[in-house]
Amino acid sequence: SYYRRFVENFAKIAKPLNDLSKKEAEFVWSPQCEEAFQTLKTRLVTPPVLAYPDFSKPFILATDGSKEGLGCVLSQVIDGVEHPVAYASRRTSHAEERSYCATDLELAALVYGIDQFRHYLWGVEFTVITDHS
Repeated sequence: SYYRRFVENFAKIAKPLNDLSKKEAEFVWSPQCEEAFQTLKTRLVTPPVLAYPDFSKPFILATDGSKEGLGCVLSQVIDGVEHPVAYASRRTSHAEERSYCATDLELAALVYGIDQFRHYLWGVEFTVITDHS
């Protein structure tokens, strides 16, 4: 989806909506679907608004991996405040969900983030933040 780059954790939020498009799924608009739809609409029009990247400043890549999905945010500190530059997220595949431990999911999120933002990160130093110790 085009909009996933503008909403943090888009894949997790949109999961009930994506489940409706599965081949075997019956189309039933549940309260979870309505909540996901309303949340996405709100997130698209409210802060934080994405900042333009400043290639003279270092980037921060924050990643998170779980059984539900992989997510990352690329940000920069501008005037002492951290601002998001871009978001990326995707659902985990059935194989990842079934066979990856928490450490592997966190690593998969890091690899995914670096791949998604490679055009920003190529040849520059950046800081990685993950919630896995």
